[in-house]
Formats: sequence, C-alpha cells, structure tokens
Amino acid sequence: MNGASKIAYSERPGPPNERLQSSELGPLEVNVVFTDRDATAQALKAATKLAANLDACIRLRAVIAVPMRLPLDHPQISVPFVEKVLQDLVSDLNSEGIDVTAHLYLARDQFGTLPEILPANALVVIAGRRRPWPTVESRLTKRLQLKGHRVLFVPVRRRQR
Repeated sequence: MNGASKIAYSERPGPPNERLQSSELGPLEVNVVFTDRDATAQALKAATKLAANLDACIRLRAVIAVPMRLPLDHPQISVPFVEKVLQDLVSDLNSEGIDVTAHLYLARDQFGTLPEILPANALVVIAGRRRPWPTVESRLTKRLQLKGHRVLFVPVRRRQR
C-alpha cells in the first residue's frame, strides 16, 4: 500500500460507547459500503459530491464474510486481492485531495457486522442495481435504515459492452 491510501483491519467492532465517542469527536464521515467494484465506484462518485459539500471524509467499508467452518483469519477470498481492489478504488480520490480511508473487516456475518461498525446515525452510501425483487443491496439498505442510519441508495445501470 502506498502512503496515500490506508486499509484498517478489524475482526470485531468496538464497544458501542467507544463508537459513539469517536463519532462525536471526529470529522463528519460519509461511509461507502463495498458491494462490487463497479457499483462501489459509482457510490464513491456520489459520496465525493456529498463529502465536498459537507467538508467530510469518506470511509470505504468492506466486509469479508468468513464461513464458520474456516478460521476467522483465513477467509475464502484472498485478502491481498480485496486490498488491491480497495486501493484501486480510493487511489484516484486520494490523488484529488479527498480524505478517503478503506476499512476491511473479517466477520462471520456481513449483515450483522455493518450496523455494528458504523458510527451512530451514520451517513451511508450504497450502490446497486434497482430490481423489482429484493437484492442484497436493497436488504442491506433497509437493515441499516432500521438501525437509524441515513442511507443513500445509488441505482446503477448494467455496464454497456
């Protein structure tokens, strides 16, 4: 990793009181949830506009769900590969002077971990395809909203070939 982009690791979220105190003292954050490379790139574009208008920093949050049959520190997906994807996504924004940090979490349950790692009443950006049926992104959006977070869903179109 170069000096401009950072990846923070956490296997377990901190206690709720610790999260509340750090969110009250720190700068305003726009949290972007990693879904896939293309959708997350579009979510980061929307987050950049929000962050510029709010004088906020951007936190890209990726959760790797590790099955119970595997040790928590040995996910099925290559951690260096995910690191590279996150680094590629944030490197352009860092070069523009925007404060972007990628956070990579190893957890058993993505849906259970994301609400726990976000500061209270977080501003969250999620991108995905809008479908008539529930998608992973739409279910995650609803779950985060039920936990009190403010979620901006960015609909993405299928890539043109």
